[in-house]
Amino acid sequence: MNGETFDKVAATVSDDTMNKMNGGLLGCIKIGTFGNVLRDAKAQLKDGGEYSKPLESPFGFHIINLLP
Repeated sequence: MNGETFDKVAATVSDDTMNKMNGGLLGCIKIGTFGNVLRDAKAQLKDGGEYSKPLESPFGFHIINLLP
């Protein structure tokens, strides 16, 4: 939101040691993997490139980027 790229922010602040160095990208995951949190957030995103607000799941906090 302040002009930094998502991958740079992920590399700096993420606690996920497996994914932080690849830009925070989790790859393709099933919507039900994190309960309804991802499904509900994705429904709010309309345009490719949009980001969700921070979301909490049993696995931690997430920000979803709807890819174009």
